[in-house]
Amino acid sequence: MPSGVTQFQSTVVSPDGTRLYMSDHDDADPSEIHVFDTHTNLFIESITFGAGDASGSVSSSGIVVHPNGEKLYVVANHGDTYVYAIDLETKQVTNIDYTTDSSFKLWDAAITPDGNRLYIDQGADNDTVAMIDTATDTWVEDIDVVDARYVAITPTKVAGHDYLVFVTAETFDNKDLTIIDTDDNAIVEVVLGAGGGNVEVTPDATK
Repeated sequence: MPSGVTQFQSTVVSPDGTRLYMSDHDDADPSEIHVFDTHTNLFIESITFGAGDASGSVSSSGIVVHPNGEKLYVVANHGDTYVYAIDLETKQVTNIDYTTDSSFKLWDAAITPDGNRLYIDQGADNDTVAMIDTATDTWVEDIDVVDARYVAITPTKVAGHDYLVFVTAETFDNKDLTIIDTDDNAIVEVVLGAGGGNVEVTPDATK
């Protein structure tokens, strides 16, 4: 096991099923993603990121692996908030620039199955979901979603739409579910009271 870990936050498995990536939610400079072999359950390595960032203390919250297995995306929500792209072969870390606010508290992320777009919730303080173009790792636009907290995307396109993004709110006053069409990033529907926590979509995209 890696040393000095205080709490794991999120996990994601590589597309080929051989690696498990776990985010370390500990405030540290630099922070780390811990990698395990899924066949042997043995710890392989820790990938560092965030060294020298302005806050001097960041923690990994949401993590997403690209469908081609070559990149890992990390969002951090302590201190100054960041979005990172990590090349899993070279371990090179890119800090993705995007519109920012000191109150941002990034929490969760999801990537479209074609690997083209990354959606990141930007917390109750900012009330938006950011879309990032993964071909260039650049911010494209913000989508207004009140109290955005967790995000998931359908594994297939849905009739009459492109992929659908589901965003849940989780505050004392708001537990709504917002549905976004990735074709134009328009909000399809807001289901009142249907949010409130983490969200997943079934493999057949029906539920």
